[in-house]
Amino acid sequence: MDRIEQALATSAQALLAERAAQSLHSAFLELTEREREVMRLVMEGLPNKLIADALDISVRTVEVHRSRVFDKLGVKSAVDLVNLMNAHPGLRSQLPVPPGA
Repeated sequence: MDRIEQALATSAQALLAERAAQSLHSAFLELTEREREVMRLVMEGLPNKLIADALDISVRTVEVHRSRVFDKLGVKSAVDLVNLMNAHPGLRSQLPVPPGA
């Protein structure tokens, strides 16, 4: 009986992990192209001012996009964002390529 319970627990954990990954993927797909650009630069560690300069937008616009990215992906900081994306390299590979790279 213990093995059956263990197998069921393992299966339940795998199912929860799969659902979480699907939820994250759905949230990622909801990001606009500009939000993904801001996200990439946030993950590179750039401050809002440099992100604004790189994308030729205002600092306030960067703050709004950054906030929306954090909200949509359910993270509270840039560190959380990087950790989340490192745990899901398939999503990270879908970020826009920087100009000139």
